[in-house]
Amino acid sequence: MMKYLLKHIRECITIVAQIVIGILLLVNPSIYTVSLIRILGVLLILRGVIRIIHYLKKEADEAAEGEEFTTGLMAATLGLFCIFGQNWWSEAFPALAVVYGLFQLLLGFQKIQKTVDCLRLHKKLWYFPGICALLYLIFGFVIVLDPGMSWISVWVFTGIALIIEGIMEGVTLWMMNKEQ
Repeated sequence: MMKYLLKHIRECITIVAQIVIGILLLVNPSIYTVSLIRILGVLLILRGVIRIIHYLKKEADEAAEGEEFTTGLMAATLGLFCIFGQNWWSEAFPALAVVYGLFQLLLGFQKIQKTVDCLRLHKKLWYFPGICALLYLIFGFVIVLDPGMSWISVWVFTGIALIIEGIMEGVTLWMMNKEQ
């Protein structure tokens, strides 16, 4: 089991993050949303600085072939915007809700492929990723079709969705391990 979990460490971290963030959003959506945006800002700044340093460490001809400096500047700028541009976030929220809903739909499509892969591999528990796909698609469509929901409503809804999705992802990961 431990070997399986280590092989799927990214999924395990995602599951834990989904559940923890979902709970935090249910406890106090306004405070944790602002906190999450600030944390995202710090992470983007760090990512940007690392990319710029990585660019500067490369030989000039090798560095010129990529766009690490540009992507580093963009990440750091977006990070600063997350930290200091909070009034903008609340005004742009309906558009951001649509982007989040589209992201949920993309995750749903990925889970559909995983479901089809499981069916093609004749796995008995193919329906677990299928249920996850259905949840992602439902949550995504609800958000995309009604982005005008109040700010707090979307985050509470998102918190519930993250908890349910995290639990289902965990069950799916566990059940897929039992099949092997």
